Amino acid sequence: MGCSTLWDFPALLQLLDSLEVKRSHSEPLLRWAAAKVVQGDADGWRELGLQEQSLSDLGLPKKAAEVLTRTQPFSSKLSSSVTSADGSTTKMVLELWDGHKVESVIMRHEDRTTICVSSQVGCQMGCTFCATGTLPIVGDLDAGEIVEQLLLAQRVERQNGRAPVRNAVFMGMGEPLNNYDAVVAAVRTMTDLGQLGQLALPQSRVTISTVGVVPRMRQLVHDLPGLSLALSLHAPTQELREQIVPHAKNVPMAELLAAMDLHLEQKTARAMIEYVLLADVNDSDSTAADLGRLMAPRARKVMVNLIPYNPGASSLPGGFKAPAFERVERFQQILGGFSILTRVRREMGQDIAGACGQPPGKPLSRVWCPGLGWGGVGWGGVGWGGVGWGGVGWGGVGWGGVGWGGVGWGGWVGVGISWGVVGVVELHFCSV
Repeated sequence: MGCSTLWDFPALLQLLDSLEVKRSHSEPLLRWAAAKVVQGDADGWRELGLQEQSLSDLGLPKKAAEVLTRTQPFSSKLSSSVTSADGSTTKMVLELWDGHKVESVIMRHEDRTTICVSSQVGCQMGCTFCATGTLPIVGDLDAGEIVEQLLLAQRVERQNGRAPVRNAVFMGMGEPLNNYDAVVAAVRTMTDLGQLGQLALPQSRVTISTVGVVPRMRQLVHDLPGLSLALSLHAPTQELREQIVPHAKNVPMAELLAAMDLHLEQKTARAMIEYVLLADVNDSDSTAADLGRLMAPRARKVMVNLIPYNPGASSLPGGFKAPAFERVERFQQILGGFSILTRVRREMGQDIAGACGQPPGKPLSRVWCPGLGWGGVGWGGVGWGGVGWGGVGWGGVGWGGVGWGGVGWGGWVGVGISWGVVGVVELHFCSV
């Protein structure tokens, strides 16, 4: 790495060792530095109020001041940012120390704010429904560059008087489990109160999405037991999945699901199954029934997140088409017949190319970053949500609410299966 920061914790420990500073000083240093970089607007330690006297006040030895001369608050810089018209989404373009760019997306929901982070420059998985599939793999981000995305998002939200980020999803550029060590180190820092103080996230609110790097999926169960996992499945059969996800040729379906089951055995929270709906490819009634049969033994442990395809996101010359909302609704109803909890993802940031699979404008800074699902879940037959994008839904029993999308009735249908009442669905229409 060409520019050092404090946020790569293993590297920080090595730096302290080289300066003969006790490792026990690392956490107080990080907590204070994190608070300073989020609260301040400057790019240098001195401008942020971190100086030798400041470290002395923390109880650190004088030679620890050398840490500040060898590091910078951020190795990345915020090259640009753009916010969607409805204010729900901000896409940040970050320029790394070597000039390459990645993107992070801040997604604001009524009850939470989530940061979608990148873990690599480029991606080698080649998923056909994702624009990032057109890019070669250029390199891995280090742990510090990943943590910086969270801290920069916290700074942006603070500067605008908004609530802090409380969730993180590794659903940006790259396959997180192909950059395993850096991602694990970053998550440990992002979720450690000792290192980030009040800026730290609960580990259960961090989700890693994977196409299916099976050995790392197994290892993750032990290394980050509190983490949430999302599996990018996209097809219920090996043959169909290989057409959509080229990497699937290396991973038999049975082996993939066995690795997923390890996570389900260890956790009480549901795991997410991600499924991009592609018109006339993987959205038929028979495909829905195949998916239902595949997930039925895991029904109490999974939630299927249906993602209507975003136009322009394909890496194929002919591309794909998004299914009509009636087809999305039918697909979800079929899954409901198998008692599978489902929801349709609320797409956020399409107008700024920040939605799932959409490409940004420049090569090597493309990102597949979703708006998290907002389908709503009915509990005992009573629908929760019913809030459409840009409008308000109406509560109610069974149907849970229909939200007016703000642009006619156009949009996708979000459906949540009523817990304990099979086949009763919650609909809400969202303009997208």
